[in-house]
Amino acid sequence: MKRIVLLPFLAILLLLPSLTFPISRDDLNKLFDLNITIKTLDLSLRENRTEKIDKSKFVLLNGAVSSIIVLNSKRDSYEVVLEIISGEWIGTEDVRSYRVYVDFKGSKYYSMIPRRKPRHPKGNEILRNTGVMIIARILQPVIPPGAQSENDKAWFLEGIYIRKIY
Repeated sequence: MKRIVLLPFLAILLLLPSLTFPISRDDLNKLFDLNITIKTLDLSLRENRTEKIDKSKFVLLNGAVSSIIVLNSKRDSYEVVLEIISGEWIGTEDVRSYRVYVDFKGSKYYSMIPRRKPRHPKGNEILRNTGVMIIARILQPVIPPGAQSENDKAWFLEGIYIRKIY
């Protein structure tokens, strides 16, 4: 009796890998520009080369949350903008930082990116100084809050996905 039940189950397990649809590298390159980083976005603005940025593709970025700006605190229409930064050492004394602003909309971000730092964090919330990986769509350059001049621009992105990495 056990063999009769187990046999169809094993047959399905053996056939399952052939039923999946693998994505090729070309398919992935049609959807994502994996050469873009926060640094390349920031440098494109500093060097006035924004035309080289392909806005039709998604980008996969990682960095740290530097600031959180809540635009709408209602659960059903929650909207938050995160300043995501990355950086690098220049020699042994200087650090250069790069940034983008990413807009996340929807109730799914309400508990993931809280309005205020919780008294007893659960560990899965995205707070300031949290390392994140995001998938986003590039929208346009903006002059961020507190900018010293119009030349102090940053890219504004539409957040599609966010995950805490540290």
